[in-house]
Amino acid sequence: MPGYSLHIGLNHCDPTAYPGWDSTLGGCINDANSMMQLLERRLDNVLRRLGVGRTVWATRQIVAHGHVLVNGRKTDIASFLTKPGDQITFKEGIHKVLRDNMEQNAGHNVPNWLE
Repeated sequence: MPGYSLHIGLNHCDPTAYPGWDSTLGGCINDANSMMQLLERRLDNVLRRLGVGRTVWATRQIVAHGHVLVNGRKTDIASFLTKPGDQITFKEGIHKVLRDNMEQNAGHNVPNWLE
C-alpha cells in the first residue's frame, strides 16, 4: 500500500470531532482509509471537488464568508462533515463568482460519488 501524506492545515486536531478515528493511525490501512474518507467528506473538500473553487483555500474562503447553505442552514465552518443526501446550495450574491470559477474549471472532472 502506498504511504499517505496528509497536508490538511490542522494546527490542532481533536480526535473527538472525528467519530471513528482513534487518533493514532496505528492500524495504518484501516485507520488511514477512515481518515481519508473523513477528509473527503469535509465541506471545503466537497466544494473543491465540485469545481466551485480552484483551490481548497478558495473554497474555504467561500464557506467562511457564509455563502454556503447545507440543507437550508448557513454553514460557515469549512471542516463541516457532509453526509450522503446533504443538499448544498449557495446564497444569491455569490452566484456570479461561482459561475466564473466553474467556467475557469471547465475541464474539471467531478467524482461519481457527488451528484
